[in-house]
Amino acid sequence: MSRQLEAPAAPPAESGASVGRGLGRSLAYFATMVVGQGMAFLLLPFVTRALTPEAYGEYTIALTVSSLVSMLASSWLRNVALRLYFDAEAQGATRGFFVGTAALQALLFAALYGLTLLALPALPVGQASLGVYVSAGLAVLLGDLAVHATTMLRAEQRVGWFSVAEVGGGLVRFAATLGGLALG
Repeated sequence: MSRQLEAPAAPPAESGASVGRGLGRSLAYFATMVVGQGMAFLLLPFVTRALTPEAYGEYTIALTVSSLVSMLASSWLRNVALRLYFDAEAQGATRGFFVGTAALQALLFAALYGLTLLALPALPVGQASLGVYVSAGLAVLLGDLAVHATTMLRAEQRVGWFSVAEVGGGLVRFAATLGGLALG
């Protein structure tokens, strides 16, 4: 028995209204990301004034190490999760998918960060104290989990909630940093 292959049908033409909605969503995503992430720049004067040069150096080293580990342990997982989210949505399992990928992200980060901290003394680089490394690691891990949740809101095309989460996350990072500087 032989089968004939049919050419795929052409996608339906998009109306001007749907293109406008897509452009509006894209602009909303972009604007809220600029505002949410832009708040980090507002922290620079506070951080540089509150810390001595030595403490600022320790802070920078620990934040750099934890951010590099985050790129290896968390970022790729979020990108894969964004793609696989739509499969989970089709199966009606988005809540379990989110919890599972968030737990996997946390475990991967914690394992890789722990190994990195064990290996750092053997490297010829500047060091920070263990407390600063742990604080930076916790901050990055919590930030990664928040970004994962925000990414899932974007996948669901929930523009309003995505905006609230993105800007709210920026405000929380801003307030937590100022609080940490005041305590430290």
